[in-house]
Amino acid sequence: MAKIDKKEAERLESLVPNKKFCPAPFMHTYINSNNRGYKLCCMSHIVGRWDTEQSLKEQHEEFWTGETMQNIRQDFLDGKMPESCEWWCGRWEKEGIYHKSDRLDFIKRYELELKAGFTEVNWDITHGTLEFQKPVDIDLRPSKMCNLKCRSCNSLWSDKIEQEVLANPEIQGWSHWDMVTQSPNAMRKAKQIDYSDPKFDVVSNLDFSNVFRLKMSGGETLVDPRVYNIMKKLVDSGEAKNVRLHQITNCTSLPSRIYDLLAQFKEVSFNISVDGVKETDEFLRDGTRWDRKQKVFDKIFTLPNLKWAGIMHVFQPVSAFQVKRNVEWFLEGYRKYTKQHNGVTFNPIVDPWYLSVSWLDEDHKDYIRQQVKECITEFNMCKQEQQWFDLLHSELDKTQTDERRKRYANDYVRAELALDKIRNTSSLTIEPMLQRYFDRYDPNNVTHGDKTGRPGAHFDGKPKPTV
Repeated sequence: MAKIDKKEAERLESLVPNKKFCPAPFMHTYINSNNRGYKLCCMSHIVGRWDTEQSLKEQHEEFWTGETMQNIRQDFLDGKMPESCEWWCGRWEKEGIYHKSDRLDFIKRYELELKAGFTEVNWDITHGTLEFQKPVDIDLRPSKMCNLKCRSCNSLWSDKIEQEVLANPEIQGWSHWDMVTQSPNAMRKAKQIDYSDPKFDVVSNLDFSNVFRLKMSGGETLVDPRVYNIMKKLVDSGEAKNVRLHQITNCTSLPSRIYDLLAQFKEVSFNISVDGVKETDEFLRDGTRWDRKQKVFDKIFTLPNLKWAGIMHVFQPVSAFQVKRNVEWFLEGYRKYTKQHNGVTFNPIVDPWYLSVSWLDEDHKDYIRQQVKECITEFNMCKQEQQWFDLLHSELDKTQTDERRKRYANDYVRAELALDKIRNTSSLTIEPMLQRYFDRYDPNNVTHGDKTGRPGAHFDGKPKPTV
C-alpha cells in the first residue's frame, strides 16, 4: 500500500471543501470505555465524556448532534483546524511526513469507500452527513482487558498494569504506569470493575447498523470477550459481510472461535505490535512468548479475507539500539507476505516523553543512524522499505536542552530500576549500551511531575496531549 507523499496529499486535499478540512467529525467516531472519552479520532484531544448511568447508545447520539461537535464541524468547513488536532496532524503535515496525518488518511479512506466519492455526501453541521446522519466509521476501545504489561503502556490501557500498580506502592504517584491512584474516579472504577468478567460490557449496545468500518483496540482485542460479542453480533445479524474490520493486537493469541468470526467480515486488517525480537519483545511486552507470537503472526496471514497487516513498533531507548536486528525480522515477514504486509511504522512516544529517544547522547544517536545505513545496504532495502525510517529520523533529530536531557535520562533510569525490581528483570542485560545512563543516574534530578504526579507530562514547557 503506497504511503501518502506531498503530491498525494495535495490531490486528497483537492477532493474536500478546503485544504484544512477533515471528514472524520462528519463520518467517524472514537469511543473509549477506559476513560469514558469521545474524540474526533484516536490522536485528537478528548472532546466529550460519557458515564455508565445511561445507555451508551443514547449518550453517544446526544454527543454526535451536540454543540461541541457542531462547532468542530463548522471549524473544518471554515478551513480551520481545531486545536485538538493541530498537535498531531498539523505537526506531521508541517514536517512533510504526510503518511502520519490521520486527516489525510481519512480523506483517502472515504474516497475509496464512497462509490461516487465525496459527491455522494452532503456535509451537515448537526448530523455529520445528510445521507447517513450518524457515524459509519467507528473506532472503539471496549475495555482495558489485556494479557500483557508493556513498558511503554500504562494502567489506562492494561488491567494487568493496573493490578501491578495497585500492588506496588513504590511506583504509585510518580510513574507513567500509574493512571489510577491519583484519581478518586479511577480508583473507584478499579475497585468496582473486573475487566476479566465477560458480564461487564457497556459497549455492545451501540448502533452498528450501516457501519462500513469498525476499528477495535484494547487492552488486547483478541482476548477480550466484549470484542468477541461485538463481532458475533455483526456476524449473526448478517452485517459483518458489509464491514471492514480493523484490529490492533499484540499478536499473542488467536483462538479458533475468533479466527472463524474474523473470516466472515468483508475484509480484515491488523496493526500488530512488535517492539523487539525474541527476548527483547518479551522484556518490553511482559507476558509475551516469542515462539507463540511468531505462530500467531503467521496465522493472521492465512485469513482468507485479510486486506493487510502492518507492524506498529514502539521506538524507545531499548529498541532503538537494536534497530538492525529488528529490521532484519521485519523484512523477513514483509518479503514473505509481500501482497498483504503493509510495512512498519516506527511509532514515536507520546506518553511518557522520557521514553523518547530525543534525550539520548549524540554519539548514541549517531550509532543508531549508522545502524540504519547498514540496514539499507546489507539488507538491500528498496525505497518503499526505507520510508519506514522517516519517523525514526524525525525522533532522532529532535533536540533537548542539556538540563532537560539529563532529567529525562534520570526519569528513564528511575522507572527502569523500579520495574526491574518488581518484575525481577534486567534492563542492562537486554541492552548493555544503556549502561552509561545508569552510571550517571542522579535521583535528585528527576521530574517531580505536574498535578497528575507523572514525569514527562510536559514537553518543551507545553502540556502533553490528553490521552
